[in-house]
Amino acid sequence: MSWVKKVCVIVKCRRSVKDIKMTLKSLFAQFDQNFQVICLVDQKYKTAKRFLQKAAAKTNRIEILSITTSLNIGKRLTEVCGKAKGEYCLFVNSGDTVTQNWIGGLVDQALRTDSDLVFGDLRQFRKGKSASYYNLDPVRVQDIDCDGNALLDEFMKLHGLCSSYHSFWNKLIRLDLWELCRKDFDFESEYAWKKCAASDLAFSVSLFCNAKHAANLHGQYYYENVRQGKKDHDFGQTFGIVREILNRHRLLDRYSEDVSLMLGNCVSAEESDSAVGWFRSIQTQEKSGDDAYKNLLRKIYSGQYKIISFNIFDTLVVRPFVPPSDIFTLLNVPFQRMFELNSFADFSEQRRSAEEFCRISYGKTKFVNLNDIYDALARNYGYDREKLQTIQALELENEISFGYPRKFLVELFELAKKTGKKIVLASESYLPRECIEKILRRCGISGYDRLFLSHELDPDAFPDKFAAILDFYKSSGIRANQILHIGDDACFDIELSEKAGISSFHCPSTIELFQGRNPSVYTGNSFAKIYKTADRYTDMEQVYRGCTGLRCVNAVIANKLFDNPFQSFHEHSDLNGDPRLIGYYLLGTHIFAVARWLIGKVRNKGIRKVHFAARDGYLIQKAYDILAQDADGVPESNYIRVSRKAFAIADIKNVSDMQSLAEKTNIGKQSPDSIFAMFQPVLTDNSRKKYENFRCSNKNFCQTAFGNRETFARYIVKFYDEYLSDADFDSYHTLLSQYFQNIIAEQDVIFDIGYSGRIESALQQLLGFQIKSYYIHTNNDSVYRRQAFTPFENETFYHYKPNVTGVIREHFLSEMCPSTVGYMEKSGGLQLIDEEYHIDEITWFATKTMQESALEFVSDLKNIFGTSVLELYCRNEDLSKPFEYYLHYSRDFDRRMFAKLECEDDLGEGHSLGGLKIWNDTLEKIYQSGGHEIDNGNGVPKEIRNTPRWKRALYFFIFEPKVFWEKLKNNIGKK
Repeated sequence: MSWVKKVCVIVKCRRSVKDIKMTLKSLFAQFDQNFQVICLVDQKYKTAKRFLQKAAAKTNRIEILSITTSLNIGKRLTEVCGKAKGEYCLFVNSGDTVTQNWIGGLVDQALRTDSDLVFGDLRQFRKGKSASYYNLDPVRVQDIDCDGNALLDEFMKLHGLCSSYHSFWNKLIRLDLWELCRKDFDFESEYAWKKCAASDLAFSVSLFCNAKHAANLHGQYYYENVRQGKKDHDFGQTFGIVREILNRHRLLDRYSEDVSLMLGNCVSAEESDSAVGWFRSIQTQEKSGDDAYKNLLRKIYSGQYKIISFNIFDTLVVRPFVPPSDIFTLLNVPFQRMFELNSFADFSEQRRSAEEFCRISYGKTKFVNLNDIYDALARNYGYDREKLQTIQALELENEISFGYPRKFLVELFELAKKTGKKIVLASESYLPRECIEKILRRCGISGYDRLFLSHELDPDAFPDKFAAILDFYKSSGIRANQILHIGDDACFDIELSEKAGISSFHCPSTIELFQGRNPSVYTGNSFAKIYKTADRYTDMEQVYRGCTGLRCVNAVIANKLFDNPFQSFHEHSDLNGDPRLIGYYLLGTHIFAVARWLIGKVRNKGIRKVHFAARDGYLIQKAYDILAQDADGVPESNYIRVSRKAFAIADIKNVSDMQSLAEKTNIGKQSPDSIFAMFQPVLTDNSRKKYENFRCSNKNFCQTAFGNRETFARYIVKFYDEYLSDADFDSYHTLLSQYFQNIIAEQDVIFDIGYSGRIESALQQLLGFQIKSYYIHTNNDSVYRRQAFTPFENETFYHYKPNVTGVIREHFLSEMCPSTVGYMEKSGGLQLIDEEYHIDEITWFATKTMQESALEFVSDLKNIFGTSVLELYCRNEDLSKPFEYYLHYSRDFDRRMFAKLECEDDLGEGHSLGGLKIWNDTLEKIYQSGGHEIDNGNGVPKEIRNTPRWKRALYFFIFEPKVFWEKLKNNIGKK
C-alpha cells in the first residue's frame, strides 16, 4: 500500500436492511481496506440495528452508534468525532454505493495535493434506471485546486444549484478540518438534525469556511440512490444555521443576498421550470465506457495477473502531433540552414519517406531504429551523414521536449504499482532507450520493472515485444495468462498480445476518441461535422489534411479533453453539453486565432498600445496577453470602458447632429424616456425638471416607442428645442476629450468585436487624430459610410458576415459585468455610468467555465510550443471553424445550457431578449434558406418542420410535453 492513513467511514443507516447490506458490500469491496466503519442508526430502527450487530460481530471494523432524531446537530457531530479514528473521514448513506477505488483514490489525492478536503464525482441512480450525472455539475467539469474561501465564493454564486458541492457524501475530510467544523455547531440552539432539511448544505458552508486547501478527483464515483422524499420541507432551520456560521466567520454581510437566493432555489427545487429543475434536466446516463473502466480496475487488482504491462506512446505519453510524424516539420528550418539550401526542400516529407522505405526494405528481418532511418536518408538523398547527425540529435531533443503524460492513464499506472505486482513497459518505437527513458522521467513515470523495446530485439528470436516479455519472466514461472497488457493500438497492443496468449485491455488513444473513430465508445460527431462535411464554400477535410498547425492544435485538444478514455457522452449531443469541452475546444481555438491574427497585425509596427473595448474585447485581450508573453515587438494591451450606448451622444453638438441617432439606435424601439436618459450627461437641472413635469401628465406618451423614422426625426428636433437648447455640449465634449487623451495616444489601435465604426468616428473627432481599429467582422457597409465622413482605418478578421452574430457571439467573448452606458461630469472629471446587470446561475457558470477553459487552451498551446505558437502552419480563419460550427450547426442539447440567457439590447432590438430563442430562430432561418439541416431540439421529424405552428405545437404537446410547456411559457413571457 502507498498510504497507511486510516479512514473513518461514517454510514448513515436508513430503516431498510437491504439498503444497509448494499452499502456495506460496496465498502468492503474496496481495493484499499485500511478503514473503520461507524454506522449511525436511529434507536427506533430495531431491525436495522439487529442486522448491524450481527455484522459487527463478524469483524472488528464496524462500530455502531445509536442516535436519537431530536439530538442537537452540534452534539451529534461531537459524538461521531469522539468515535472517529485515523486522519480522514467520509460519509456514506445507506442504499448508496461507491466505485472500488473510492477511498484509496480520495486519500491518494489528498496526499498528492496536501488537501484537507477532497471531492469525488457524484452520480445519481433511481430504482430500475441507469446511473446518470449532471452535465453542468461543477465538480465534474472543473479541476478544483483552491482554498476554502474561493470554494465558498463559487458555491454561493451558484445558490445551491448543484448538490455535488454541498452533499455530505462525495467528500473526504481530514479530521483536523472536521474538528473545526464541529466547533462551528457548538452554539446553543434547537436545531435538530432530523428537522433540518438540507442539513448537508449548512455543514458544507462550515467546511468551505474552514478548509485550507480543496481538490477533487475524477474517475472515482459516489452513486447516490435518489428516492422520492417528502415535499413538506422546512428549510428555515437550515438557513438559520447557515447564517449563524457565516456570521461567525464574518462573512454574513458579504453573502446575505446569496443565502436568500439559495433558500429560494431549495424551496422551488421540485418545480421543473425552476433553476434547479432546469439544471437537473441536463443530464447523461452512464454508458459502456463506465463499465469498461470498472472492469479494468477489477483486472488490475485481480489475483489472476502477476504482471501489468503498459504501452508507452499514446497510452502513458502523448504528444501534440497527429500523426506523430508531424513532429518532423520542426526539423525543416534547421535542416535548410544546416545544408544551406537555396531552393525549398521539405525535409519532413523526406524523413517520413525514409522511415517507410526502411520498414519495407527490412520487412520482418529487422526492427527499424532511428539510425537506420538517418542512414537511409544519407544514402537515398545524398546528404552528408555527419550533418544529418545534428538533425537526428535535434529530433531526439524534440521528442523529449514535446512528450507529456496522459494523466488518467498514468494514474492507472500508479494504481497498478500499488498492488505490488510487477509493472513492465513495452513499445514499438524506433527511438533509442536513452531517449525513451528521458521522456518517461520527464513525465513522472518510474518504478517499473523492465522496459521492452522492439527495435532492440532479434526478430529471429522474438517476433514481437510480447514474446520477449514471456521469455524474460519464464524463469519466474509467469505464464501468458498471468499478464495483462494495456494499450491504445488495436494491432500492436491488442491483436499481438492476444496472439501471444496475453490478456489485453484497449484504452483508445485521445485522438481516436476526439475524432469519434471508436465504434464502441460514442464521443460525439463534432470532428466529422467540422472537418469531414464541407459546407457550400469550404473544404475543411482537405484543409485538415494539409495544415500541420491545425492538426497540432487538434492534438492538444484531444490530449486534454480525452485524457480519460472512459467517458459517457449523451447520445443526442456532439459536445456532451459540457461547457469545459466547448470552451477549450471551440471557443479556445477561436480566441487563439483572433488574438494571433491581431498580434500579426500590430507586431513590430511601432504601435504603443492595443486598447480592447469593454465588454466584447475582454476574452480576446486575455488571450492576447498570454500569447504576447516573451514575444518581441508586441504592444502592451489595455482595457477601456466604452460602448455604443455610452458614445451615442459623444459627437453631437447641435440640432443637426441629432439625426445621427437614427444610425446609432433601433429607432423603432426608442421612446421619449429613452432619449431623455441618453442625454442625461448634458441636460441642465431646469431641463430635467421641465421634462419630469411634462412626463407627469404624459406618462403613456413618454413610454411609447416611436415606431418609425419620421416620427422619431420630428420628436428629436422638438426634444432639442425644448430640453437641449441650453445644454453645454462643449464642456461635455471637452471632458470626454481630456479623459480619452489620457488613455489613447496617436500610436495606439483599438480592438472591438465590430461592427459599424460608431465609437471610432466619435473618438477621432474627440481626439483630433486618426484612429485605427480592428474588428472580428462588420455587418454591412455602415463602417465604410462613416469612414467617408471620418476617415479612420479599420481591418476585420472575417471578410464576411457570419449568420450567427450580435448578442450570442458577443456573450461568449464578453466580460460578465455591467456595461458602461454613459459618462457624467463629477468634480471636474468624468464618472463612468454602468447599467444594472443580472445573469442567472446556470448561464453564469456555463459562461465562466467556457471562458476559463478557452484561456486554459491558449495557455496550454503557449506552454507547449512557446512563442513559435504564433507561427504554427495554419490559417486563422480555419482555426475558428470549430467555433463557427458551434454557433451555426451545434445540436440542441449542446446549446441548452443557455436557455436562461437574457440579452439586454435597447440600442438594437430595444428590449430584453431570450438568448437561446434568438439563437434558434437564426439557425432556423439558415435551414429555411437552404443551409445544413439544423438540430433545433427534441428530434422533431422533418415532415412537420415547415408545417403550420399549430401542428408543431400539437406534436410537442403529445410527444414532448415538457418542451411544449417550456415553449409556451417562454412565448407568453415575451408578450
